[in-house]
Amino acid sequence: MWGHFETNKEFIKNEYKDSSRNIKCGMNEADLIGGCEILIKSQINEPRSIQKAKLFEYILENAEIEICPYDFFADKINHSNLISEQRDKWRIEIEETKINKLVDKNAAACKNLAYTGEVDFSHTAPDWKNVLDFGIAGILDRIKKYAQKPNLTEKQRVFYKSCEIEYSAIITYMKRMSALAKSNAEINPNLELLAKTLDNLCVSAPDTLHEVMELTFILYYIQTYVECVNVRTLGAIDRLWYKFYKRDLESGRYTENQQRELIRYFLYRMGAIDAIANTPICLCSTDTDGKTAINELTYVIIEEYGKLKIADPKLHIRYNQVFPEKLLKMLFELIRNGTNSIVFMNDDIVIKALEKIGVDKKDAIDYVPVGCYEPTVFRREVPCSCSGRINLLKAVELAMTDGYDMLSDKPICGEPIKKAVPTTFEQFKERVASEIKLFIENTEEMINGYEKYYIDINPAPLFSGTFDECVLSGKDAYDGGAKYNNTSIDLLGLASAVDSMLAIKYAVYDKKIVSFDELTRILKDNWKGNERLRLILNQLCEKYGNNTAEANALAKWMSEYAASLINGKKNGRGGIYRCGMFSIDWYADFGGRTGASADGRFAKNPLSKNICAVIGKDKKGVTELINTVTGIDYTKFPNGAVFDALLHPSAISGDDGLDAAIGLFETFIKKGGMSFQMNVLNPETLKKAQKNPEMFETLQVRLCGWNVYFVNLSMREQNEFIKMAENTLE
Repeated sequence: MWGHFETNKEFIKNEYKDSSRNIKCGMNEADLIGGCEILIKSQINEPRSIQKAKLFEYILENAEIEICPYDFFADKINHSNLISEQRDKWRIEIEETKINKLVDKNAAACKNLAYTGEVDFSHTAPDWKNVLDFGIAGILDRIKKYAQKPNLTEKQRVFYKSCEIEYSAIITYMKRMSALAKSNAEINPNLELLAKTLDNLCVSAPDTLHEVMELTFILYYIQTYVECVNVRTLGAIDRLWYKFYKRDLESGRYTENQQRELIRYFLYRMGAIDAIANTPICLCSTDTDGKTAINELTYVIIEEYGKLKIADPKLHIRYNQVFPEKLLKMLFELIRNGTNSIVFMNDDIVIKALEKIGVDKKDAIDYVPVGCYEPTVFRREVPCSCSGRINLLKAVELAMTDGYDMLSDKPICGEPIKKAVPTTFEQFKERVASEIKLFIENTEEMINGYEKYYIDINPAPLFSGTFDECVLSGKDAYDGGAKYNNTSIDLLGLASAVDSMLAIKYAVYDKKIVSFDELTRILKDNWKGNERLRLILNQLCEKYGNNTAEANALAKWMSEYAASLINGKKNGRGGIYRCGMFSIDWYADFGGRTGASADGRFAKNPLSKNICAVIGKDKKGVTELINTVTGIDYTKFPNGAVFDALLHPSAISGDDGLDAAIGLFETFIKKGGMSFQMNVLNPETLKKAQKNPEMFETLQVRLCGWNVYFVNLSMREQNEFIKMAENTLE
């Protein structure tokens, strides 16, 4: 049973894509869909939580399940996206009947990507500690206990009933998986261990590392793909799993090599799920008293991860001033060698940022990043970290056009008001500030409208059942049941907006090369017939990223002003708004709906990424870029703000090069940076991979907040990475 990982890798890699080798049982898709349709009709008068729970139950009891006989773990169920489709119907119903006026009011602005406000059920951190401490059966017992409390409201009774239905259904599903494993045990001894593990998990909390891993897979897969509430972190697994790892070794249940093999299977299999934007794992956290939780399992996980050369899962590394030098060098060695699915979080800044929005210090210390790099209070918070997005460059655009979209020549944020031409740059800044304020107010109004009906769109009994506060109060996590029921709005295109404003200042107010109205017309025409002016503004104007006083001050003003309008505002779920500043892959889409900008950018071209400079405009190197970005106070961005470092391999070769890379990172941290990720790219290698993809199948690049294989990117995305890599040579 042991020692066959290399042989079984291909089976595991294709476990979710090509299931022809899997063993299966259960209802075919057509019958499942038909049965669910009948069920939905029969439950139409029940509360949405019950409707969803019954649908969840029917799927787990009847849908086809699959087990790869060469794996140590199992979770796959062919759910046919039925709950996802039903959720979409409920959302559309709410949009058409309850918040139709809000949807209509903001339709043009959202379509043209000035801002967006929407539902976010995709960034959750279940209480993994409770999951491991109680197990499914233990959580079910807790729910049944609290369901017996006297004087429950009808809403509380519905909550407990829906939780009981879903957790009971998971036990039924695990029993089905166990029976399938037992009936095929002759194929591979792995299945005997799997069956035993599943049987134990049906009645008790996990007792071994294998049981911990299997339960993690089950909760992750079922909550994400069946309940449709995306799990966006597996938590601080080195801290959560350590006692099981240690106990198994001390008892002789597993050898260290066997434990390492289980970890390889776990990591490789998690990548095989092919989750959108990768599945995050947090390492190197602290206990709630602030003491480091780094242990020998931390090193084992990182060592095994490095051997696999995988892009998924990705690693969230919490960094503080007592971080072991040995461990830091291990991580940067991985990055240097191409395993760059790592983001570092600055504990000092993150904890202060969370405290500033009212998080108790003990809770703030126990944060875990979700999604790409969004700090979340572990066990206590529903952050909805991607509910709103603000296009800062679009605010500059509408400040020039009196509210008219340059691409459509139509107003997109209500009735435009003709204003006098700003005679000073300060007056123009006021215009930009007014547009940013309008964008944020409209976004918040729209999100609040959705959030009033979250419980009718996507109740989450499974997710909620892991939270102490939800179980104690009898309230769904999306109905204000968590301790912190927050919502996040993120800023996009900071460098693009700053560069554009600097160009306007230079051309209109300082050098008086062109009038305000004339520049506006030129931009509406996408620079047609004005290439000389475009080159002047693109090449000669001051740009964000070079540590110049004017650019730094403007970036600080714009970002922190927007944050001041967001942080602490009341949301629609009894919580508050939190500000973030990152673009992930939105920068291309939002740029595609934005007109030409004064910095020389053509219409529909991408915005700048995250908090970095526009590609090629940080002419003074990465040190000055770090000095630029750290001029902003990131304690005002509790939803995260990430810096992308990009270096040529020659810059970090040898011991001196590795020390130099670490030195850059430590400078970033000491100067108050929040999150740090790095690509080490050779443009020539990327060009070769573009021409001969079969020879570079494992070549990784860090794409905003997750890792991808370079050869799987579109030609446009590949060319952008080549352009960025070439910039490291300038």
